[in-house]
Amino acid sequence: MSRGLVELGLILLAEACPDVSLKALAEIPVGRRDALIFELREKIFGPRIVGLSTCPACHEQIELTINVADILQERDNNYRKTMTIDHQGYEVAFRLPSSSDLLIATAGGDLEAAYHCLIERCVLSAYFCKQRISASDLPVDVIDLMAGMMQQSDPTADVQMNITCSFCGHQWDQTFDIIWFFSKEIDSWAHRAMREVNDLARAYGWSEAEILSLSPLRRQHYLEIINSERANL
Repeated sequence: MSRGLVELGLILLAEACPDVSLKALAEIPVGRRDALIFELREKIFGPRIVGLSTCPACHEQIELTINVADILQERDNNYRKTMTIDHQGYEVAFRLPSSSDLLIATAGGDLEAAYHCLIERCVLSAYFCKQRISASDLPVDVIDLMAGMMQQSDPTADVQMNITCSFCGHQWDQTFDIIWFFSKEIDSWAHRAMREVNDLARAYGWSEAEILSLSPLRRQHYLEIINSERANL
């Protein structure tokens, strides 16, 4: 995840949890953060998410529908903020990553450096044959075990969709990033609202404040009148 998306995630999280300090929000594990953003998105745009994906085999666009409840239902089953591994002489205590960790890890802009920085920040202690070692000395198989336990404990941190192309039958997994998707929905809504304000202001001479004070349903009725009159010109 890019630094910009991490910062945007904190902005959205602040909207979801207005009574919590930004510092405290930055320490929430990534999956818990995303679950709260999913809930905020559900309150604003509803329980279903509809998007598009391009098949990597035939390049056709596929429409996808996601139920927010399906994503959130497993989030509390195995939640543990800190975990331990005892594997082939390696004993590791580690915790889930937070937005604060991601901000620090991505500060340099180098992907590999960010990966190692994140591991070092999340490892609380590491031993091999009872001798203390650094996080950088951990082998790949131990790190893979850590990643698997993190995913099991905080599954909303990495939402994967299994997609089957309705045109060619190809199957693939695709990551769903709620921060990126939600921000695009907000941008689309904002541009649509601006067009509505423009059309209603031109037709009726109302101010922006007057137009936005109307309910969405009333605005829609007035827009339908305008479109009908245009069609009859």
